[in-house]
Amino acid sequence: MKYHSPLRIVFIALITSLVFIAVSICSVFFLGAYSPTELLVKRAVAELDRGDDLSFSFSSLEKNMMGNITLDDVSLGLRGKDVVQIERVRFSSSLFSLIKSIFGRNGTFDIEFYDPIIELDEDDIAFISSLFPPKEDPSSGEKGEAADYRFNLHLHSLDFSYESVSLKDAEIFVVLSSGNLIEEVEFKLDEFSFEYDSLSLYSTAIDARLLNNHGSYSFNGGFKSLELEYSDFGAQLENVALKASIADIFNPDISTLDAQLSFTGGDVYYSDEFYSRYYPAYIRLDNEMIYSAVSLIVASYENYAISISDLSASYSLSEKSFSVDSVNTVIYDETEPLLNIENALINGSVENRSAHISVRSIGSDYINEYISAFSFMTLSGLNIDITYDSMLNLSFDSYLELNSEEAILDGINMRLSSALVYEDEIQSLSLSLNNIKLTENTAPMHLNLRYVDKRADLYFIYSDYVRLDASIGNEVSVDATIDELSLSEFSPYINRYIPFLENYIDRNTLLNGILNVSLSSDDSSLYGYSGDISYAIGISGIRFSRFSFNTASSLSSTLSGNTLDISSFNLTTDLVRFAFTGGIDLESYLPSGHLVIENTESGKDYATLDLSLNRDREYEFDFRIPRYEQMSLNGLFNFEDATHLFSDASLYTQSRSYEFFVDFDFIHQRFSIENEMARLYFSYGDRIVSYLDFTDFVLPRREAGLPPASLSGHIDFLFDIKEQDIDIISKDFNIHNLYLLEGNPDVAFSISGDNDSFHIYDVSFLSENFIPLTGEAVYSYDEHTFALALESESESLGLSIMPYEDYMTGLFVVKDFSAARLRLGNNLINATLSGMGADFDSLSFSGEFRLSSIDPSVPMTSSAGVFINSREIVISDFIYETSSLSLSIDDASLNSNSGQAVIPISLTYTLSNNDRDYPVDLALEIEAEADEEENLYSFIRRIYETDFTTVSGTISLDHLDIDDALVSRNRNSAFNYRDGSLSFSGDFLSGTYSIPLKKLDVDVQMPPVAKISATGDFNNSIDLVLDIEDFSLYTANIFLKYPVITFTEDSNANGRLSIIGSPGDIHMFGSLWSENIEFDVFWLPNEHIIAHDMTFTVWDNDIESAMTSLTTINTRTGVRQAHKGRLCFYLNESLGIDYYTVDVYVKEGREIDFRLPMANQNIDIVGRVSGAFHLNQRGMEYVSLSGDMNIIDTQLSFGMYEMPEWFHPRIKVGYDFNLNLKKNNTFVFPLGPNPIFSATAAENQFLHFYTAEDGGLGASGAIDLRAGEIYYFQRSFFIREGSINFRENEMYSIDPIINLRASLRAFDSQGEQVDIYLVLREARLNNFTPTFESSPAKSLSEIMSILGQAIVNNEGENNLGSVVSLLTTGMDVLQRIGLVRQNDNGLQMSIRNSLNLDTFSLHTNIIGNLVYDAVISSQNSASWNISPLARYLDGTALYIGKYLTPELYFEALAHLSAQRRTDDEEISSFLSSDLSLDVEISLEWENPLCTISLFTRPKSLTLDDTLRYMGITFTKRFVF
Repeated sequence: MKYHSPLRIVFIALITSLVFIAVSICSVFFLGAYSPTELLVKRAVAELDRGDDLSFSFSSLEKNMMGNITLDDVSLGLRGKDVVQIERVRFSSSLFSLIKSIFGRNGTFDIEFYDPIIELDEDDIAFISSLFPPKEDPSSGEKGEAADYRFNLHLHSLDFSYESVSLKDAEIFVVLSSGNLIEEVEFKLDEFSFEYDSLSLYSTAIDARLLNNHGSYSFNGGFKSLELEYSDFGAQLENVALKASIADIFNPDISTLDAQLSFTGGDVYYSDEFYSRYYPAYIRLDNEMIYSAVSLIVASYENYAISISDLSASYSLSEKSFSVDSVNTVIYDETEPLLNIENALINGSVENRSAHISVRSIGSDYINEYISAFSFMTLSGLNIDITYDSMLNLSFDSYLELNSEEAILDGINMRLSSALVYEDEIQSLSLSLNNIKLTENTAPMHLNLRYVDKRADLYFIYSDYVRLDASIGNEVSVDATIDELSLSEFSPYINRYIPFLENYIDRNTLLNGILNVSLSSDDSSLYGYSGDISYAIGISGIRFSRFSFNTASSLSSTLSGNTLDISSFNLTTDLVRFAFTGGIDLESYLPSGHLVIENTESGKDYATLDLSLNRDREYEFDFRIPRYEQMSLNGLFNFEDATHLFSDASLYTQSRSYEFFVDFDFIHQRFSIENEMARLYFSYGDRIVSYLDFTDFVLPRREAGLPPASLSGHIDFLFDIKEQDIDIISKDFNIHNLYLLEGNPDVAFSISGDNDSFHIYDVSFLSENFIPLTGEAVYSYDEHTFALALESESESLGLSIMPYEDYMTGLFVVKDFSAARLRLGNNLINATLSGMGADFDSLSFSGEFRLSSIDPSVPMTSSAGVFINSREIVISDFIYETSSLSLSIDDASLNSNSGQAVIPISLTYTLSNNDRDYPVDLALEIEAEADEEENLYSFIRRIYETDFTTVSGTISLDHLDIDDALVSRNRNSAFNYRDGSLSFSGDFLSGTYSIPLKKLDVDVQMPPVAKISATGDFNNSIDLVLDIEDFSLYTANIFLKYPVITFTEDSNANGRLSIIGSPGDIHMFGSLWSENIEFDVFWLPNEHIIAHDMTFTVWDNDIESAMTSLTTINTRTGVRQAHKGRLCFYLNESLGIDYYTVDVYVKEGREIDFRLPMANQNIDIVGRVSGAFHLNQRGMEYVSLSGDMNIIDTQLSFGMYEMPEWFHPRIKVGYDFNLNLKKNNTFVFPLGPNPIFSATAAENQFLHFYTAEDGGLGASGAIDLRAGEIYYFQRSFFIREGSINFRENEMYSIDPIINLRASLRAFDSQGEQVDIYLVLREARLNNFTPTFESSPAKSLSEIMSILGQAIVNNEGENNLGSVVSLLTTGMDVLQRIGLVRQNDNGLQMSIRNSLNLDTFSLHTNIIGNLVYDAVISSQNSASWNISPLARYLDGTALYIGKYLTPELYFEALAHLSAQRRTDDEEISSFLSSDLSLDVEISLEWENPLCTISLFTRPKSLTLDDTLRYMGITFTKRFVF
């Protein structure tokens, strides 16, 4: 609003006009002026020094010299127009008072104006202003005496107008003084109006007073009403009161102004839109402070209204600051309150352009209009700071609480703060929501938003559970993490807004996840950005009925153009995972790519689905089940109608194909796939309804040649998602021809299941091969019990699990269950396991498992201690035994959680060959670590399917012990399985094996057993190449059923072999070489054979060596000799030894030990041999021996040395030997240390042994005897000549004919020496009757009498001595015929070999003499006439023989005998005076003519006696 003249000028003009009138009247009447106007003009010109045009007039004058003076119709003109018109002017003072006051320059003038009318315009105001020039400085110029006038002006019914200012019927009292001009003003008026342009002001019943107190002015007034209008704006105040004081009203200084305006009520409005009502209020200016207060303000705008109570405000004029405070403010929408603001306070600075707003609380229920869930919102502790310089800065802070009629939402609260910077547009903005509390059970949340430089940053945190960092601008980045967030904290919200999830959440339901978004601005992209988007989220502990499960999802994708390229999308549950790669068209939101449905634990693919969208908007799909490589389902969908999709589809398997119709109905939320044999139906919504129906649906065959299985039956599945109610029903479901089990049984069963239990009943297994097996299984969720029972007439299998007190118990019992049903052989399974645990998951079973053979001809037993739970299995004390194999495992463990397996294997393979058991002892430990699995079932299944991603571990060979001879120790290898390839590294195994390709490349290091490299494959057949660096032939011993040949541990071979074929039909080719093959042959005892540089050619399983050098080492003498020989093995198609041959060629003079036992004839030939020896063992049951051999130092005995148990009768031996008896070959009968018959054969004799066709043994040949002895009548007769004839007979048995002559020196009863001869003619060993001769000649009775002295004593007494003699004699005979064994320490043989003798014989009867002496000496003192030495050595005889040349033979005989002596008798003695020695020494020369013998028989061992008793004989023997 613009005023052309200040209000004070108008007021001064008004007062000045009245003063002019008063002065003019006084000049006319009291100064005696005839022309008052002239007088006044002159006075005014003189006073003001102005030439302005003023006029004054009145119509009449009423005067009273002592009373009042009255003028009527007074007017005042300015520049020719009347501006003031007064009906009457009355001076209350007398004329003399006026004159006195005028001329006395002081005085009081009381003037009353009745009905004055003042009309001024802008020019009038300007003219009046010119009448009052600025006052000169009182200190300058001359100072005269100042006039002191006082005017009391009373204006009655004043009408005043100045342009738009109007006063009506005003009563005004003005006191003027010449010093202060205005002393006091009082006025009352009924109306006041002011108009200017669109502004108008109107007031009624005005009553006011202005006082001048020594230069300061005070004003006190009131208005009944005050109305103000400006354009569409208007205001009305009622009962207005104004109080003010100021030092100089004409030169006001606001700092000295003190004012207060109050009113009892008022209205403010704007057009028809805004209206407000004010109740008692005031405005006060005090000491440069403006204060105001309003009791109540009520306003409305359109449909809204506001009520403000107890509003107060202040303003500092000096500091230019202000403050506004209100107790309560309510904002309404029509009659409904929107906001309730309590205790609002505003502090600000105009100079600083800043303000601070604080509000105790702001409440509103209007939030319900925008968020229906909330009924009321409260902002408390609100603080707002505002500054404005070149830009607007605003900050906001408050505590927010939300209330709701729903208890779950009632009481949500948070701390809210914000900051804004604005200049033309938002420069920056921040918003913080801190300590957001949803419920008492939730932790506080924090949200921070910041916007600056056209970039927004968002940060959100919920305790330690949720964090979110986001930034949006030219680039978009989002990083969010959720860590162990318990969804149960939000259960009230889930139950209210996602009610179907209510039963799935409990305190163990946790949410974890991450979100990463990294986008850059891209105008070519549909959404204006391109980049990477990824997340991973998981929910664990989702409750389902009495169980819980987990689920998770992850995404790795790239946003580009109109496509979201998905490199990886996964949706995972505990059982199954959905994995997708491909993309989504962001315009049509149609996916295309590859979907895999796989097992969560093993990663094994269940199914795959390929989707592609072609140009015709047709979806091609290809569904496959990888486990069945040839199975696929494919078809084509048309997406023109995306609400209903259908297609023909074909399912292909390896053995069959199926046609199906696929139908997706998205409107009715259902899916089906069906053909004439099967239908799967699925519908979803609040409930899932599904069923599966089969009618003789033929299953594809897993292997060619197997009969197909088929399904028949119907299964219904119903599931209420919210209530988690499950119903499963099936009756008489059938699986026909279940070929996975032996006998291809038909399996029938029924199913019923709900939330409480799952029951499989009426189970039956029917097969022609087995008796029927029936049973049922039931699991109760409520009672936590499980029971399984299967039984037949003789079999039973049962499992029960039930709670007991506060833990679970279980029992698993198998009794005589046929393992053949499971194709585990003709065995019976028995097991008893008991279990205990806190719950099903921790239930552990332990007990014993037994497997035994039904067939007694195939003995087998197996047992083990078993500990098993859902995560681990431990096998303890495992034993598997057959007739030849013993496998034991102390503690083997398999743990699915750690993925570790430990298997310590202790294996003893006992090959029960005929000679003995050959033990193979193996101690091996395998430690493996594979992918972890949650439970044991999944882990074992992955082992079965070789479906591990990686498996690593070690194989530790503690030892491999073959027959306690070959021992390989401490070998270790690490192994690793990855992507179907098994690799080994270490000093035990190294190399690789590809399981898919069945390709092998492995090195085996088991010194000293073997070092072998194997390469090849097993695809369609075996195709291997073995590079043998070292292989111990000692291992062949365990495959030889009879140890007729035995390899030593030092026998090794190397070479290369090619093995082709199939199991049971193996063919081997290649070559082998050995530097040394060491072996022993049973028929060559004491000879260790070494074959040097032996090369074997292997052709179709025949392993043959060429003739090679052999070395024999005699184990008795250590003598090494060189020979020739060859060794061949012939294998069958199973690589078992079919037969083998050994050929040994020994040169004469390099004889080796040999033995030819002929057990069926009780003949044993042991000696030394040269020549050719051939061994051929076929079929492991028959050995053929042959050869042409020269023998020396050989004993042919009738009677066997101890034979090994394996030799007879298990093995059959065939003979074909030609023996040339060289030197020192002896025949003995029977075999023993003191044989009855022992004779040495002459040299160059021939003997042939052979096996007849019927298996009997034949022999032929005549052998001359050179020396020997024959025991008869307790006497040893020394053979002088003789022969043994071997003749063929029909019985093919060996029964030689003996002819010989043997001698014995004895003494007759007179003590004379007598030579007695024993003669055999055509006698047989088992029945011979000798004849006796003597020299000098004696009768047979005399000879027998002499021989009988050894049995009966010399006196012929039949006493105890005779009995003892008989006993000792009988013992000696029993020993000689072999009925009583006597320890033979090999003394005679050792002496013979040491002295290089050909014949040595020592016979003594010391044992009998000791017994005789011990018994008889106590009864017959005469025996004491013989010394102990003579008694003990009595009857001892020594015989030695030596071939000096092949024709010259030396022999000596010594005989000791005890001689009873008398005191006067002299005898020849040896070692003792009563022990006599008889000696005979001879030298025989055998020539073609005769045998010449030079001998001596000395009485004593002196040269004289030797020569004295020397003799010579000539002998020629004729045989008739």
